[in-house]
Amino acid sequence: MKKSQGSTWKKWDLHFHTPASFDYKNKSITNEEIIQTLQKNEIAAVAITDHHTMDVARIRELQQLGKAVDITIFPGIELRSDKGGSDSIHFIGIFPEDCNLDHVWTKLSITPADIAAKGGDEGFFCLFEPICAVIHQLGGLVSIHAGKKSNSVESITSALSHKMAQKRDMVDHIDIYEIGQTSDIEMYEQKVFPHLSKRLPLILCSDNHDIRNYSIKAPLWIKADNTFEGLKQIIHETDRVFVGETPEILRRVKNNPTKYIKTIKVSRISDAKTKEKWFENISIDINSELVTIIGNKGHGKSALLDIVALLGNVKGTDKYSFLTNARFKRNNKASNFKAEIIWHDGNGQERPLDYTPDNSSIERVKYIPQQFLEKLCNEQEAEFLSELKKVIFSHIPDELRQNTVTIDELLSNKSEILLGDIETIKLKLNHVNTTIVSLEKKTSGEHIQSLRNLLTNKKQELLAVEALMPEEVLDPALSNDTSATAAISAKITEIIDRISDINHKIFQQQQSRKRNNTILGNLQKMLQEVDSFVTLYENHKTNFAKLLQGTSMSFEQLIHITTNKEPIKAEILKLKQNNTGIEASLDVHGEPSLLAQLNLLQAEKNRLEQLLDAPSKAYQQYLTDYLAWRSRIDKIQGHATQDGTITYYEEQVRYIEEELRIEIDAKRAERLEVAKEIFNIKLKLTEIYSELYQPVTLFMDKYRDILKNYPISLNVSLKQKDLEAEFFSFVTHSAKGSFCGRETGQEQLKSILRNCDFSTFVGCQSFLDAAVSNLEFDTRPDLNNAPREIHSQIRIAKETAFYNFLFELDYLEPTYALMLADKDISQLSPGEKGALLLIFYLTLDKADTPLLIDQPEENLDNQSVYEILVPFIKKAKLNRQIIIVTHNPNIAVVCDSEQVISTSIDKFDGNKVEIISGAIENSVINGRIVKVLEGTMPAFAMRSNKYSSIVNT
Repeated sequence: MKKSQGSTWKKWDLHFHTPASFDYKNKSITNEEIIQTLQKNEIAAVAITDHHTMDVARIRELQQLGKAVDITIFPGIELRSDKGGSDSIHFIGIFPEDCNLDHVWTKLSITPADIAAKGGDEGFFCLFEPICAVIHQLGGLVSIHAGKKSNSVESITSALSHKMAQKRDMVDHIDIYEIGQTSDIEMYEQKVFPHLSKRLPLILCSDNHDIRNYSIKAPLWIKADNTFEGLKQIIHETDRVFVGETPEILRRVKNNPTKYIKTIKVSRISDAKTKEKWFENISIDINSELVTIIGNKGHGKSALLDIVALLGNVKGTDKYSFLTNARFKRNNKASNFKAEIIWHDGNGQERPLDYTPDNSSIERVKYIPQQFLEKLCNEQEAEFLSELKKVIFSHIPDELRQNTVTIDELLSNKSEILLGDIETIKLKLNHVNTTIVSLEKKTSGEHIQSLRNLLTNKKQELLAVEALMPEEVLDPALSNDTSATAAISAKITEIIDRISDINHKIFQQQQSRKRNNTILGNLQKMLQEVDSFVTLYENHKTNFAKLLQGTSMSFEQLIHITTNKEPIKAEILKLKQNNTGIEASLDVHGEPSLLAQLNLLQAEKNRLEQLLDAPSKAYQQYLTDYLAWRSRIDKIQGHATQDGTITYYEEQVRYIEEELRIEIDAKRAERLEVAKEIFNIKLKLTEIYSELYQPVTLFMDKYRDILKNYPISLNVSLKQKDLEAEFFSFVTHSAKGSFCGRETGQEQLKSILRNCDFSTFVGCQSFLDAAVSNLEFDTRPDLNNAPREIHSQIRIAKETAFYNFLFELDYLEPTYALMLADKDISQLSPGEKGALLLIFYLTLDKADTPLLIDQPEENLDNQSVYEILVPFIKKAKLNRQIIIVTHNPNIAVVCDSEQVISTSIDKFDGNKVEIISGAIENSVINGRIVKVLEGTMPAFAMRSNKYSSIVNT
């Protein structure tokens, strides 16, 4: 049998007249002229449809002439029916090219006498239903005029219900609608077929009555062998019909000739060392749409697919099942054979079968061998997801890929700035958390009790010191003594006042120095911040320069900053100079310094005291002791900001009792706002995920009807990951609290998480609030929410780190969940995974190179193959060439494979591979399909009969 390319698009004309028609324009036209004109117009098949007659002799001659130039002539007849309104409806009977013409014409029982009896050709009509039944009994098909064609079925009004019913009844007797113009197609698709019980093929024909003026409104293309069996295929596969200039697949092949395989050749080399025949001068023209390879187990199906993969430069020895070292390459057997691929652009490549494509070669086909699919679906989920990502990434337009090669890399690219923003916000969060930890430690009972103990001790110390008040000594000067002693005492008193004044100045200078140093620290930090900002700015400038390549814009046009550190430096200099002056005033060795003055005054006071008499000395000693005592009292009492004093401790206790909780709540609220900033950025990251995974969403929307029994959904959201383990790396199970005890603590956290929805910040906040609340209060049964100290439940020195972990939300990651029904990918069976991956390959993969698949039905039941794979294979073959090895009739037949290649190996003739190919409608191929895929016709018939009896029962 000829190795046919299978069902290909050819021009047909199924309504064509000869001079046998009573109204033909030129009766002198010859049959040769008819065939020549049809050949010139590239018509592959034509139906002779003369009015009310079949010119048997003419049809036979036309068939003989047509056969020589591969034009098929179908016998036919155009009839006027008893149906219609003002114009009777015309219909046509078309019969097989090999029918018994005499028998058909006799059975139609239309004689010249019948025609004359009904008023001649202009008045003759047939009863519609009976003659349609005869046509079908004779193995023919019936087409009816429809749409805007003359004598159309549309001449019956649709305004009356009984007329509409009549039109619907006629549908049961016809096979094809012959329309009058291309606009009828849309009308029938949108308005007629939805109301009918079936969809009929729509054809547009020449209705030619003068071959010398042969013209058509639009070519009629039919994808089939130009045989009557091919024509019958359009009854079940209406998409085999195209009315228009050129079918899409022919345009695709013409515009992309390097993407479609034209021919595959396999042969022995001239000096072959092996006696085994295997591949002897095999040459197969490959169909541009769906090719299925069938054959019994071990009869060369996968071998042929491996050879095509090799010629397409498929890399990776694990991809091959036949061309392996363990099989055909063993003992250098493969080196005795060669194969050649020829693409539709005329270019080709010849390879020995022991060839191994190198890593630099470009894969011109996509190969999905059976073991590759099984490995992906049975082993690590990561590999399966990785392959899915590759398919999804292929759907992202090149101009949106930003020079990346994987979807993860593109996600990283698009997320980079947002992730940088999060890191910046984390610095702010760390500062707030540090403050909160410091504040929370002040709420501890231990801390408060310590303050109270210190206050009590200070008060006791005050009482003790108060008891030590020096006994008063009267000033001798009050006795009106005018002696020299009185003058000395007055001088000493004056010096004491000056000493007190200098001590006050020293205190002020020390306070000034303290304030200056604080400001200096802040200014130094500001300088560092400015430098960090400039560095960040320069980094952004570099990044922006890359992003702005190819535009007329510059970074400075978008963002321009100026920095001026001089005011800060001037202020620092001023403060340092001020401190220098303060240091000089406090230098004990400096002549004009305060300390030097103090020492001089103290020395002068001591000298004068030596000149006093006993009463005066006693009084001066009293004054000194009193001042020292008073100083001790003041130091113990202190002030609110002076640590270690009564007033300080009292202020701390008051602050804790009255203000600390308010301040903590304010800081916690501030922290939540910072966490919300991070959360909102993470939501923006999910938007990036949604954008990049949009092909999946569009795919689901586009194929929702097909997927109704196999619902695929995609959920992009923030999901918590590794939170529990990280949480308990900070929170200890050994301290009293809600999380005390390993099992109890872990279950408590799980319980909190079960009630939180991280898809919104409200849900996220509920978790954060609950986590903190469960640390502050013991929620265990019978403990009545007893207050607990947070820091005591956190591992030592980890408090700030814990809060950073909790509120930085690093455990929330943008993730996509691909679901099948209600099951996540991880829960799918290998068969379900395989089906999902194949669906994506068939529909989402933007590659338009040939797709080779070895036995995609493995691990899938017949129902799943029929409901899932079949619709998507039919969709995919519109966009790329597909070659599939299969054992499943659903794929070969229900997918309406354009070409079936049947392989077999004659193990008694040197393992000679025998190949036949052709269309499904070809009788030989049809027989092979039944034998190989259905298990012979008797087996098929037996199953069919059993199914019928079950259904009837």
